[in-house]
Amino acid sequence: MLSPASRESYPVADVGFDKEETLADLHIADLIVLSFRYSQGSIHLGNRLLAYVVQAHKEQFPSGRIPERAIELAVPIVQSIRHHGHPEYTAKLQADSSLLRQPLPPKTVRRAIDRQVENMGHYPETQPEIELPTIAGLILQRDAHFLLDAEPRSGREQPGRLSAGKAQAINATFLSHYCFYGLAGRPAGPIEYNEIFADISSPASIRSLPATKIPFFEAVDNENIVETEIDFDMDRFERVMLVHFKHNPGDLDKITEAKKAALGEVVNEVTAAALGL
Repeated sequence: MLSPASRESYPVADVGFDKEETLADLHIADLIVLSFRYSQGSIHLGNRLLAYVVQAHKEQFPSGRIPERAIELAVPIVQSIRHHGHPEYTAKLQADSSLLRQPLPPKTVRRAIDRQVENMGHYPETQPEIELPTIAGLILQRDAHFLLDAEPRSGREQPGRLSAGKAQAINATFLSHYCFYGLAGRPAGPIEYNEIFADISSPASIRSLPATKIPFFEAVDNENIVETEIDFDMDRFERVMLVHFKHNPGDLDKITEAKKAALGEVVNEVTAAALGL
């Protein structure tokens, strides 16, 4: 469990530390916050991340539920997140980018967290080898959205400018979460998220990427969403890697030889040569 001082090693806002608060509630609040940040605006990814953390670390949730106090502590932090994917705000953010600098109303944030906690029940407990490829695919989908399809993130800092041990580059321009926190093994915050990124970028996971099926969500009407599966797009994965490592070349030195060997087995020769694999 983390002390207040160690909380500075990963990107969460400081909500203060009261002797009446338990470290457990503060830690769980951080887990909630980072499920929003690492979702990169995808409600489905955020739900899956939080559900996986709760299922994989049951000892932290003896009642099987997220404590109310942890949710209360998470609300002011989630308010400050600039990139989010809640439908009622998407259109406004696209129309007025100045809203990105304004905190979300507390009631809206509380509704979003409550909805996320409620949706965790929609993800039955699964074995890691089944759920982790899905999480990897969804993370790379969001990476591809920002690096290939949409305007780049307007991050405050570039990864190369960060002090050692800091993981404040979550919204940095041209940053792939999979490459930065997974392949390069940069600190992702609490051990729960470091474990997820380590697992989804292990040599075995890398080799399984070409055969991965990832969920595709399609709205049928205002109330119903249909989930189907699509094949993982290796071409987009390669393009994401090329963009990330072009702008963050120092991360290449962080990749272990075992991961490089696995990458060399799944990417085409041109990409492998460009990355020096």
